[in-house]
Amino acid sequence: MTIQNDSVIRVLQGKPVKKTPIWIMRQAGRYLPEYRKLRKETGSFLNLCRSPELACQTTLMPIERYDLDAAIIFSDILVVAEAMGMELRFEEKTGPIFSKPIRNETDFKKLNTGQIFDSLTYVFEAIQLTKKELNDRIPLIGFSGSPWTLACYMIEGGTSKNFETILKMMYCNPTLLLNILNDLTDIVTNHLILQQKHGADILMIFDTWGGIIPFQNFNQFSLQFNKRIIDNINRIGIPNIIFSKHTFNQLPSILKSNPSGIGLDWTVSVEEAQKIIKNKVAIQGNLDPTILLTNEKTVELEVKKLLGKINHSTRHIFNLGHGITPSAKPENVEVLIETVHNYR
Repeated sequence: MTIQNDSVIRVLQGKPVKKTPIWIMRQAGRYLPEYRKLRKETGSFLNLCRSPELACQTTLMPIERYDLDAAIIFSDILVVAEAMGMELRFEEKTGPIFSKPIRNETDFKKLNTGQIFDSLTYVFEAIQLTKKELNDRIPLIGFSGSPWTLACYMIEGGTSKNFETILKMMYCNPTLLLNILNDLTDIVTNHLILQQKHGADILMIFDTWGGIIPFQNFNQFSLQFNKRIIDNINRIGIPNIIFSKHTFNQLPSILKSNPSGIGLDWTVSVEEAQKIIKNKVAIQGNLDPTILLTNEKTVELEVKKLLGKINHSTRHIFNLGHGITPSAKPENVEVLIETVHNYR
């Protein structure tokens, strides 16, 4: 069937649209009261992720509330690491924690790097259920973390202020780190393609921690692996987006990896980004997420400021420059979407 509102796909394919499309990173999340209620009832974030029915329900929450142009499946990038055999838990105010992080070759060899996807059937079932419920109104986005970003969590044991453990490994044991990244690349590629086979219309790579890599090491430890994934996705003809946070100085190199679209974080000048990208691919972004903590008038003003910087020829998908925060006001999100759709 044909998707009724395919504006996000059309922008990624370089086709004209009548108005700027919008979706929001983490749009199914803690800023919504209905999500907080469901989360309280189910007991944990991972319980929501592991239940196809609940993941579908959560994915659809912002779609039922707002006039968004795409849905993104409710899941987490770290379910891949869990399926490989790493024990994962989430703690309030701390985030994800792996009880036994990878610190050496022995730790890595204990993990399952082969066929892990029987352990991820709940993701694919959630995609199938969501596609059915969406009934081709709007496209569904599937996603994964980049190999580097997954490795950051798996080696650090969770999030980190300085990422000293993985950066030390990069210098002292690059062979081990590259082996980890190589295996993760195959896993991420297959995970994304399976999401497409089960119904995802667009695929996205989150290279959240790409910006912590020294400039001269970015290609070796992040970009070359992301390019390999994108090449495989492009072979099956699926629109795709890469979001690499705090890597503006790597934008020319990221452009050469040939994605359909590039996500920009909120610290990036869209004027300068457009000079580099020159309409070769779509751009996505990049409103500061904290603007949604303010008031409706400020939201409308800042959205119009950003849209006013977008060239007429630029293929643009409106989004935040990172995920929406738990303190965002739902009424501000509605103003955001209406302002984008009404802007001429």
